[in-house]
Amino acid sequence: MGLEKRENYNLPKSNNARQPKGPEEKEKAIEDALKHFRMV
Repeated sequence: MGLEKRENYNLPKSNNARQPKGPEEKEKAIEDALKHFRMV
């Protein structure tokens, strides 16, 4: 049994689509939170 694997429906519209980069302080805050909850 297990989970069924399906095609990803959340694909980018073009092949060269990029994710926007967030500010450095926000990335640091997210990293600190993940470390606090022992997820990293």
